Amino acid sequence: MKIKLVHGRPGIAAAFGYTTFLSNLMKALTDKGVELDDASPVAVHLMPPYFFRLVRFKKNVLFSMFEFDNIPRQWHSLLDRADLLIVPCTHNKRVFSNATQTPIEICPGGVNASLYPYRRREFNGKLFTFLFIGDHNPRKGTYHVAQAWELWNDRYPELSDKTQLIMKMTAYGKDQVLSRKTENAFLDYRVLPLTEKQSEDTHLPTLPALYDYAHAFLFTTMGEGWGLPLCEAMASGLPCVYTPYGGPEDTACETYGYPVEYKMKTVGIKYPGGGSLDPVAGASPIIESIVDNMHDIYLNYDQALEKGRIAAWMMRECCGWDRAADAFTDIIARNYPEVA
Repeated sequence: MKIKLVHGRPGIAAAFGYTTFLSNLMKALTDKGVELDDASPVAVHLMPPYFFRLVRFKKNVLFSMFEFDNIPRQWHSLLDRADLLIVPCTHNKRVFSNATQTPIEICPGGVNASLYPYRRREFNGKLFTFLFIGDHNPRKGTYHVAQAWELWNDRYPELSDKTQLIMKMTAYGKDQVLSRKTENAFLDYRVLPLTEKQSEDTHLPTLPALYDYAHAFLFTTMGEGWGLPLCEAMASGLPCVYTPYGGPEDTACETYGYPVEYKMKTVGIKYPGGGSLDPVAGASPIIESIVDNMHDIYLNYDQALEKGRIAAWMMRECCGWDRAADAFTDIIARNYPEVA
C-alpha cells in the first residue's frame, strides 16, 4: 500500500496531540510495509479540520478528531471537501456525522505497551500519590483536579499528610487560582523524556517512571478525541479516575476504571491564530464525584489494583498501535483498492 502523507503545520499539531498520534501510527504502518509516496493517488491528512487543504488531483482523506459535542459551523465546509473522514472513536463519528455528509470511518488510536509496561503497585501506608498529566488548560481538567484536591484536603484532613498530588503539565502558566488550590501539591512543568537513554542525556526522570511512581491516575478532562494519557496509565496498571466522554467511552469502563459524573457545560473556543467560533459544550466533571472515586481507590486499593490489572490487559489486547495500523489499512483498502 502506498499513500501520500500531508503534514500539518509544525508546532501546532503537537499542542493538539496530533504529533504523537501521527508518529506512532506511521511507525506501525511502515512496520507493516505501507510506503509513503507523493505519487500515490490517495493523500492522507492527519490534522485538525481547520488546517485541512485539498491536494489537487488526489483523493483526500482527512484523519481528524474533536473533543466537544459539535463541530463549529465554520468548519463544516472544510469537512465537506474531503473524500473520506477517519476519526479515532465512536463519539467523534457521531459528532462529525452531524456536520457533514462525507463518509466517516473509525480507526482507533493505540498505546505503546512496551514503553508503558504493566507493574503491580504496592502501598506501604505512608504516602499515596495521585497523578495528573495534561496541558495547562481548562479542557484538560486542570482546574477540576485542583478543585478536587482542595475538597480532598477539606473533607479528609487526616489524609492530607498521607497523600500527595503530582500535576505534570506541558505548558507553564501557573496562576494564583491554581497555586491556591494546589498549595500542597507538586506542579511539574518539565518536559520529561520517554526512554532511559534520553533520561541519561537530559538527567531527567522518564515519563513512564512517573506513571510507575504513582498509585492512581486522574484524567478528568472535559473531552478527548482519543485520550492517549489515559491509555498509557491503564497500560501501566494504574487505577484511573476518568471522564467517560469522547475517546474514553471506547477505551475505559467501570469494570476496570473509575468513571466520574459530569454535566455538559458551554465552552468558548477560538482558532489558534485568533477569531471566535460557535460555542460548543464539553463534559464538566463533578468535583464531588472525582473525590468520591479517589477515596474509593484509597480505601480499597487491592480492588483498585485488580481493576488496573484488567485495564492493562485490555490495552495490550485491544489498543496496540499494530491494531490501529490494521484498521487503517483495511479502511484505505476498502475505499481505495487501487493503492492496496
